[in-house]
Amino acid sequence: MRVLLDDKTRVSYRQMYLGTGGELKYVWEEAFEGQTNGILGAARLGQLTVSSGVHSGFVGVRVTLSDSAPPIDPSWEDVVEVSLTASSEHWGIVEGIVESGHGFEGAGGEYRVRMSVKGMDAGAAADVVSDDDPLVEHHLFEFWPAPWAADEIVRRGSDYAARRHQDVS
Repeated sequence: MRVLLDDKTRVSYRQMYLGTGGELKYVWEEAFEGQTNGILGAARLGQLTVSSGVHSGFVGVRVTLSDSAPPIDPSWEDVVEVSLTASSEHWGIVEGIVESGHGFEGAGGEYRVRMSVKGMDAGAAADVVSDDDPLVEHHLFEFWPAPWAADEIVRRGSDYAARRHQDVS
């Protein structure tokens, strides 16, 4: 397993985007089209649209790349999986709608992506997490090569994620 990013990132309006080349498109509804999960949208080629409990401020983010599916860590409250076609080796997280963020190197190809989240309800309750505040919400993105498969809700733990899942179904 290779760690591509381990930092905090800003979210705006409860969202951030992970892109793998090409132009990011900020159309929330399109991102979740045809999906069952409502916290990690993958309907746009090369782009993930991420929902957070925190409305404005910072969440912890870790991105890893493995050769095969890593085991699911039981300490994470919410876990979903989607498929993604990475169109470039230049990946990055765009912080909300401000178009700044973190760039990092991945690889083009077909991937399964697991997003595991801790603290979504705490993030929603806090609403705003400033740069000086302790992080209350954390997102782990695990990538591994895999053929396309439908999105899947692996674990439901937070009330916030349950509402988001219900919104898209």
